[in-house]
Amino acid sequence: MSKKTKAAYLRAFQYFLLALMLLLLLFPIYWMINTSFKEVGEVRSLPQTYFPKNFTFQNYVEMFERWRFGSTFVNTAIIAGLSAAGGTALGAMAAFGFNRFEFPGKALFFGFMIVSIALPGMVTIGPVFMAYKDIGLLDTKTGLILIDLSGALPFAIIFLYAFYQTIPRELDDAARIDGCTWVQTLWFIILPLSAPGVVITYIISFINGWNEFVFANVLTMSEATRVLTVRMMEIPTIHGTPYNLMAVGGMLCLFPIAIIVLVGQRQIVEGLISGSLKG
Repeated sequence: MSKKTKAAYLRAFQYFLLALMLLLLLFPIYWMINTSFKEVGEVRSLPQTYFPKNFTFQNYVEMFERWRFGSTFVNTAIIAGLSAAGGTALGAMAAFGFNRFEFPGKALFFGFMIVSIALPGMVTIGPVFMAYKDIGLLDTKTGLILIDLSGALPFAIIFLYAFYQTIPRELDDAARIDGCTWVQTLWFIILPLSAPGVVITYIISFINGWNEFVFANVLTMSEATRVLTVRMMEIPTIHGTPYNLMAVGGMLCLFPIAIIVLVGQRQIVEGLISGSLKG
């Protein structure tokens, strides 16, 4: 067997493995989509069907009417969007300070940022609950935004620090000669050059805020502040789990994230690659 034939077989085997992996990754999503359009009886019947016998949108209608997923969807989008925007903006400024300035305790503060990422949320949920109760932020969107922002901030600082690290400081000196302040240098020079990092920081922070469950479950009580992850937990009943409704909820949770990833996949890849190279 020639080398060219061996290379062709190897390439075909690699494509087969990739196709198999892709199938394994996408099948649960397909099954969720399939289940979301089935009636209750068909979902619980055996053997399971790979396509709905009676295609119906009633499950989606019930989720929006009975479970009020419309308002819950808006709540989640507002909380995730604002917390990601705040975390990215503050992280961009803080990362610039860590990267460009020297001050007492700099290494200690930066180390604290790293440790805070590894700190489990369950460790702080008790103190946060008591503090929120005392200051009136319990069961409010503002409280959830602040807690998600605090989670996004350390990641934003550390991630953007890598992008600032290799931007020549001569650009800072040139900007100062032209009369720019540090704020203007950050806004007009550093941030445009770090645009891929800023975009991916916002996207990842948004996804983390969208998927957050622990704090949202503990810190909210009313329907007005519920988010999608918590609402999903409330769907199962003592009469049995309505898998068709849970599939609809999963679709509603997945759809915005899928759109963001598909639209911004190029920026995500570029940001991760350039961040790893600069780091």
